[in-house]
Amino acid sequence: MKTVMTTAVFGYDLPYEQNIRRLAAAGFDGIDLCIGNQSPLYGAEWEAYAKLLRDTASEVGAACTHSHLPDIHVLSPETFAAAFRGLAACGVGCTVIHPIWMQNEKVIHDEDEFFSLNLPLYKTLLGAAEKYGIKILCENLLWGPSLDPVVMSKLQDELNSPFFGWCFDVGHANVFDITAADLIGLNAPHSLHIHDNHGGKEGDRERRHASMYTDEHLLPYDGSINWMAFARALHDIGYQGDFVLEATTSTSVKGDDIDARMKELYDRALRIRAMIPVE
Repeated sequence: MKTVMTTAVFGYDLPYEQNIRRLAAAGFDGIDLCIGNQSPLYGAEWEAYAKLLRDTASEVGAACTHSHLPDIHVLSPETFAAAFRGLAACGVGCTVIHPIWMQNEKVIHDEDEFFSLNLPLYKTLLGAAEKYGIKILCENLLWGPSLDPVVMSKLQDELNSPFFGWCFDVGHANVFDITAADLIGLNAPHSLHIHDNHGGKEGDRERRHASMYTDEHLLPYDGSINWMAFARALHDIGYQGDFVLEATTSTSVKGDDIDARMKELYDRALRIRAMIPVE
C-alpha cells in the first residue's frame, strides 16, 4: 500500500515535476497526477513529458500511480484517450473521472436520469482504457445520486468491465454521515480520496445535495471523521488499494507553509494506516 498525495494541492500552474519532488520530500511514495483541461499529456509532446514525470518520480523514490482527470462531459473521447496514453506512459494505473451530476443547470435527483446520461459516456471510454491499461474510476460526489456509494457500486455493475471501478471519497461521504462501514456488501472501492471536514448541515442528512462550504478538504484530524473507525472498516470491506490523500483546501495549506503541512499530512496518514487491523 503506497501513501499517495495529489498534485492538486499546488494548483495547475507550477511545473508538475517540481510538485512531484515536493511531495516525495514530504515522504509520499505515490503521486496522484491531477490533470486539468489543458496538459502536455494531450499534445504532440506527450511522450517526452510523460517520460519527464516518470523519471522525476523514479529519481526521488516515488511513483506516479493515480490520476484525476476533468469531468466526463468536459473532454472529448479522443482527448480522454490521449490522456490515458500519456498517463500509462507515466506509470499511472487508474484515473478518477467525475460523472455528470447536473443537467440544464439543475442538480440531477433521478437515479434513472443519472444512469441514462453517464453510462453511455463511460462506455465510450472503455476501449481506450483497455488499450492503455487504465482503470476509470467514478467517485461519490455531493449532489443527487452521485453522493451515494450504492449508486457508484451499481454503476460499476452496469458497466461490468475490469477497466471500470469506483473511488470512495471519505470527506464527501462524511457530509452525509456515510462511513466506510456502509460499504460492506458493495463492490470494494479501487481507490480512496482521504480528507476531513466538520460534517454536513442539518439538511444534508436528507442526502440530496451538500450545503455550501461543507466540503472542506482538511487534513485528517482537523475535522470530525472518526479515523480509528475508518481504519477498521477498511479491513472489514477488504480494501486492497493505496492510501490516497486529497487534503487540498487553502485553510489547511497556505503559501510557504505548504511543504511543512505536507509533511504533517504524511505523518497523519501513517498514523491512520497504523490502525488498520492486520490478520
